[in-house]
Amino acid sequence: KPYPRLKENGDPITEGNLLMRDAYWVPYKLTNDGGVDPIFRGLATVVAEEFDGKVIDDLRNFLFGKPGDGGLDLTALNIQRGRDHGLADYNTTRKAYGLAPVKSFSEVVSDPSVVAKLVKLYGTPDKADLYVVLQVEDHVPKSMLGPTTMAILGEQANRMRAGDRFWYQRRLPKKLLRYVENVRLSDVILRNTQIGWIQEKVMEAHSRNC
Repeated sequence: KPYPRLKENGDPITEGNLLMRDAYWVPYKLTNDGGVDPIFRGLATVVAEEFDGKVIDDLRNFLFGKPGDGGLDLTALNIQRGRDHGLADYNTTRKAYGLAPVKSFSEVVSDPSVVAKLVKLYGTPDKADLYVVLQVEDHVPKSMLGPTTMAILGEQANRMRAGDRFWYQRRLPKKLLRYVENVRLSDVILRNTQIGWIQEKVMEAHSRNC
């Protein structure tokens, strides 16, 4: 599915929308096609894809390839990166984050077809690549993430904040801190582009033709 690139009135730009596979190594797609403005307008109109085990062809078969030349497989690269860096298996990682280990994939994945594939690949969660199972864990209620992914990202975020002596909340005067924390992403976009209007909550999709 291509990225929509829109004019201020919500119509596609003359050059049309843009597939990710056609965007690698071609910076002129920005400089010659209206800059980032059409892309920001377009992205603010679409709903994010679900976080699941499905990966688009543009990342599975065309990653980093020049348009028309094919490319790499991001999923395969991420699995290999995990092995190269010595990431622990799924169950060992769960225990490291204070989560109970599981005896079968069906305890964390409710889709029988996905469970069957995991069993065929790994047999047991004790032998499963961490990255693979994180992609297909059932989500925590009211979240787009599974419990193990949530634990990993939560601890990482806390450590980044606690370990950074330049963290903005430690250094800014109260008045400036209040100002900074009230700046929206939409404010940043409007200040740094020629876009005339974008919804205040840019993470909530909104049609420009309404």
